[in-house]
Amino acid sequence: MRMNQSNNPKQYDTVYHVEYGKGTIVTIQHRKDCGLCMCYFPKVKEHDWITVTQLITGTGEITLQPLTRNSKEETVSDDLHSALENLFFGGKR
Repeated sequence: MRMNQSNNPKQYDTVYHVEYGKGTIVTIQHRKDCGLCMCYFPKVKEHDWITVTQLITGTGEITLQPLTRNSKEETVSDDLHSALENLFFGGKR
């Protein structure tokens, strides 16, 4: 397997899913605006798709860098806390 040395993902690069763990880019369908990556996660025998832009920026459930589950949960928790605070206190606290 090749290591991704740039921000340009390629076939067979390693990827990481929030739920499925480590996987591989199987194919990239190049499109006019943004490519679409199909990834396979052998541990759970699942395929998932993500755009190249989301993969590069790390905004989707699949990333090029290993995820720490705690940091993802803390972000969700902080977002939820902020939303509830704004709902009940109007953000004034």
